[in-house]
Amino acid sequence: MMQTAGEAAREVAAKLKEAGIDSCRLEAELLTAHVLKTDRLSLLVHPDKPLTEDNIGSLIRLAQRRAMGEPMAYITGKKEFFGRDFGVRKGVLVPRPETELLVEAVLDLCPAMEELVFCDAGTGSGCIGITLKLERPQWQGILLDKMPVPLSQAMENARHYNADLAVVQGSFFAMPLGQNSLDIVVSNPPYIGWHEISDVEKNVMAYEPEEALFAEKEGLAALTAIADWARDALRQGGMLAMEHGWKQGQSVRQYLEKKGFKNIFTQKDIAGLDRITIARL
Repeated sequence: MMQTAGEAAREVAAKLKEAGIDSCRLEAELLTAHVLKTDRLSLLVHPDKPLTEDNIGSLIRLAQRRAMGEPMAYITGKKEFFGRDFGVRKGVLVPRPETELLVEAVLDLCPAMEELVFCDAGTGSGCIGITLKLERPQWQGILLDKMPVPLSQAMENARHYNADLAVVQGSFFAMPLGQNSLDIVVSNPPYIGWHEISDVEKNVMAYEPEEALFAEKEGLAALTAIADWARDALRQGGMLAMEHGWKQGQSVRQYLEKKGFKNIFTQKDIAGLDRITIARL
C-alpha cells in the first residue's frame, strides 16, 4: 500500500523527535511539502496525497540530514525573512528573525519618498538590502560582501525579486566605496567574540560560516571597522545602523561617540536585550 503525505510526515516527525528536534511536527510537514514541491498548507489540506518511491527516498534523506542537526534552511534551500523567502546555501549565514528589527528601524527612521543611497555591508544572502529595496523602490542600494559564495547567493536573490542593486566584493576593513557617497550604512556583521565560542549552538558551529559569526577584539572588530568606514562614506546627516551582541551596546555607543556620530541610541529586541544601535553623522 502506497504511503500518503500525512503518514510520511508523522513518521518523520517521530524520527525528528527522537533526535531532539523541538518543532518536530512543523519541520516534518515542511520537509514533506518540500519533497512534494508544494507548501505546508496544501499538505495539511491534502494529507492523503500519495507519495512515490522517489518522494519517500528523498524525504528519508532530508530527514536524516535534519536529525543530524543541519539547519532547515540549508536542506530546503530557503529561509523566510520579512515575509519573503530568500535562497540560502552552505557558506551563507541563515537569516535570523531578530535581524528584521534592523530593517524595520531603518524603514521607520527614513522618509518613504526620499531618494536615498544605502549599502548593506556584509550582505550574506542579501536579505537586508533586498528587503530595503523592495520596500523602498526609489532607493538605490549596494550589496557588499568579501566572500564569493554569499555574493553569488545575494545576486541570485536580487534577480529573483527583480531588485536592481549593485553587488560589490569588499571587506569591512577595506571598503571599496568613495567618501560622502552614501545616506545609509546598514549591517549585520560578525560580532561573536572567540571567547564566547562555547555559548554558540553546536549545530550553528557545525554548519554555518565562521567568518559570518565571529570577530576579533571580543567581537567588536567588524563593528568598529564599519563605524570607521561609515564615518567617511556617509554624507552629512547620514545614518549608520548595526546589529550587535546583547552585551555590546555600551561599547558600540561609546565608539560611535568617539568617532563623532550623534543621536546615538540602542534598540532592544523582543527579549529586552540590546540588539541594534543607530547613529547619525
